[in-house]
Amino acid sequence: MILEQARVTSKGQVTIPKNVRDAMKLNEGSTLVFTSEDGVHWHLSAGAHESKDVFAKFAGTIDIDEESTEELRSRDMT
Repeated sequence: MILEQARVTSKGQVTIPKNVRDAMKLNEGSTLVFTSEDGVHWHLSAGAHESKDVFAKFAGTIDIDEESTEELRSRDMT
């Protein structure tokens, strides 16, 4: 396992260590995607991802009955 650290500046910026940039093939303008399933453990991936690619695995439709539809509509989404 390789461990690297970076500090966050007062402006929220981070300098990614060179060996990490090289290993991840990051260049100026590269996109970093942060994902988490639990809000605690985060995964960082790199590449020319567009935002739609992040959600691609969720694409599709599901069938739900009318009762479930009404329940979802009645929920407070704030």
